[in-house]
Amino acid sequence: MTYCEFSCSVFGNKARDGRKWNEAELQARYAAFQATEEDHRAILKSSSLRDTLEKCIPRFENAVAFGLQSYPMETLLNSEEGNCFRCLGLPELTNQFSYTGRSSTWFHIPFPQVIGNAHVLTFSTLVEVVIKSKRKIRKLHTCNGTYFCGLSLWSLHLTQSQYKQLLCLISWELEYLHICLRLPQERDPDETGLCSLLDILVAAASTLKTLVFSQWIPKYELNPRYFESLSRSVHFARLQDLSLQSIEVTEDTLKAFSNSAASTLRRLSLNSVGLRDPIISAPDPRNYGRDHEKLATNL
Repeated sequence: MTYCEFSCSVFGNKARDGRKWNEAELQARYAAFQATEEDHRAILKSSSLRDTLEKCIPRFENAVAFGLQSYPMETLLNSEEGNCFRCLGLPELTNQFSYTGRSSTWFHIPFPQVIGNAHVLTFSTLVEVVIKSKRKIRKLHTCNGTYFCGLSLWSLHLTQSQYKQLLCLISWELEYLHICLRLPQERDPDETGLCSLLDILVAAASTLKTLVFSQWIPKYELNPRYFESLSRSVHFARLQDLSLQSIEVTEDTLKAFSNSAASTLRRLSLNSVGLRDPIISAPDPRNYGRDHEKLATNL
């Protein structure tokens, strides 16, 4: 985030008493923001996160749900919100930014690349540790919240062996799957990434009860041909809840996908789903009279 973007964001607008930050104060806050952001990135790139997870996960003997909980930083720093997510180190982070304002929307700046890369590093590390622990997975989510993370499945940091182990794990007892994608900025992602997506959904289809399939940036819709391939490959046996968001489909592929779960499906939710079937123009009403005259003449 540049200094200009920061100064226009929720962190750079107002101080605790409602006044505007002066230039020196704003510079200091921006420096603190950069340091915190860099510190978090360094943790993701080091072994610290993996080491911590390897110590923690074995202690939760009954844990069967794994994933990321995504929140905008402004929500994390909102001390006035009673239901705010809490985590270790949050008080210190709050003090650094002296922020007590109310939560608003996500930053209005285009940086999905940064967010997607951070999430894929975190998710990859989590999956590695879960695979190593040989823990059964019943619930797997990439964000599981109001704030969609935009995980780039095309950039998972897993070896081929680890990826196969992941598919094996989720094919046993996975009941809930939430995948929120961040597609590459080019219109069509590569076929390798597509296969990764298909493999995960196909492997889990027979045991899934809930599937949330969403896209973070609607302007990069998933091309209908990918959903067509998916609709031919998945076979649901227990699916009850299906939620699709920000993807493009044709009527036939949507039917094929949902019909696979027709005997068990109880709830279907469509949000910003685009139909890409050819549009058939309606007849010109001005021709109705002429057609009737021709018909009368022929009779």
